[in-house]
Parts: sequence; C-alpha cells; structure tokens
Amino acid sequence: MHSRPFSPYLLLALFLTSQCVLPSFAESTQEIQSLDSVAASVQHFLLGLQEGGAGQASVVVDTLDSRLRLSACTAPLEVSLAPGSRSSGRTLVAVHCTAPHAWSLYVPAKVSVPVFVVIAAHPLFRDQVIRAADISVEKRDGGDISGSYVSDPNQMIGKIATRVLSAGMILTPDAVQSVRLIHRGDRVSLVAEGSGLSVRSVGIALADAGVGEHVSVRNESSQRVVEGTVNQDGAVVIHW
Repeated sequence: MHSRPFSPYLLLALFLTSQCVLPSFAESTQEIQSLDSVAASVQHFLLGLQEGGAGQASVVVDTLDSRLRLSACTAPLEVSLAPGSRSSGRTLVAVHCTAPHAWSLYVPAKVSVPVFVVIAAHPLFRDQVIRAADISVEKRDGGDISGSYVSDPNQMIGKIATRVLSAGMILTPDAVQSVRLIHRGDRVSLVAEGSGLSVRSVGIALADAGVGEHVSVRNESSQRVVEGTVNQDGAVVIHW
C-alpha cells in the first residue's frame, strides 16, 4: 500500500460521528481501529472497481491524520464511492462502521490506470488529412483523462481533423471525421437492403458525409427523407 503526506483536502472531506474522536476525548481503555486497516480497505475497494485493469492500476490513499481515534469496528467496514466521485483519478471514498459504535469518514485517494492513447505528433490544422507520421501512441494515466480517447492509430489515419490540434493533444472521436465522399446537394445512389433483397434508387444528399457516417437523403421519386450509412463506393445504404 502506498501513501503520501497528509492533505488539507482530507480535513475538508473528513466527517466523524460522536464515536470517532481525537485523543483528548478518547477513553484510554477504548480499542482503536487501525488507520492502516482503513486505508487498506479503501485501496482494496478501488482496485476492485477497475474492470480488466486491476493488475496495472495503482492506488495512493491520502495519509490519515495520526491524531484520529476511531473506535474499533467489529463489523466489516462498509466502503463505497462518495456521491459524485468516480472510480479513477482523484476520488473520494466513504468508509462506514456500524458496530459496536457507528462512525463514518471520507478518505481521498488517487487511482492511476495506464492506457495507450493516440496523440498528435505535431500541430494539426483544421481539415488536414491525418497521416501515420502525424500521430503517435503514448501511455497516459487514464485517471487523468476525463473524456473519450482513441487507442488504435489506424482508426485515425485518413481522417480529417475537425479543429486545430496542438502537439501532444489526445485525439478523440469527435476531433476527426471521415473524408467527405458526399456533399450536400449531391445526387447519390440509395440502396435499400433487407430480407435478402436489394433495391436501388436515387436521392439528394441533405448534408456532407464520409464513409461509415449517417446522412439524410431525399428520395427523388417519393420525396421521402430517409437516413442511411455511406459505404466505400459513396452510396447510401438503408437497412430494413
């Protein structure tokens, strides 16, 4: 178990009931809960929340105030995430004792989970087509990443940057888009597939779109607006 110096954050997070007091109020005969056991429970709980990454994840529990005196808990400690807290990064864990004397406290901790992410190897401009030399893969702390990210560089190659990306920036799915095979106003092939049948017609694209993206199309014959997915040939496929 790893620990680090006591943080003022812990003072703000700590809540004690009347059975959890400082030394000057503790009875000399009262059995005291080991603070190491509390920290160990927090660490074990947080590691258990890491899906598939418990072997690589690490937990640093903030050092508890050595002046703290918690009456020894005969029941198993109840451990849970504090409301609004997450299972990785900086987090807050609630620890409860129910017997023989009830007490509660909140323990701050940091969960680090290494992940591989695709980043910009150098500044990228908006509408720039991304090549293999424009990106690289780095190991980052997943606990420090608040949004989504991409791990496979092949998913980024050939895509177009939707905004300016600085060097070292993590590429997210919404930071890129597919090359525009269809533009608003284009006449496109509509392919309706289902039950082993395939019906073709012609429509007018109502927006720009690339391979694998959804786009709305107005059927020239029926004037109905339908939505389909752009395939490699630039046709819009509708499944029914």
